[in-house]
Amino acid sequence: MVQMQLKQKGKNRKLRIAKVRTKWESNILVADLFLTSGYVSAWKHVAGIKLCARTAEALEDLLIQIAQAYIPNDDLIVRIPENEAEGELWSYEM
Repeated sequence: MVQMQLKQKGKNRKLRIAKVRTKWESNILVADLFLTSGYVSAWKHVAGIKLCARTAEALEDLLIQIAQAYIPNDDLIVRIPENEAEGELWSYEM
């Protein structure tokens, strides 16, 4: 498992990253980002983004770029599985 940190920094945006789920699907690494809006409850996910990559390094780069546009609600630790046996992993707040 690879871990990376997404920091809460930058300007306020209407949509923010609330959680990230990562898993392998048919030899492709997939990250599902769940976004929330400042206008609804923090637990209600209003939108999402699906990212796909072939390697953990490529997915890390994509997550960093997306985090610049959709800043996390809190500092998040995103866990990326190294193989399919690790199953799906969820991010957690620092």
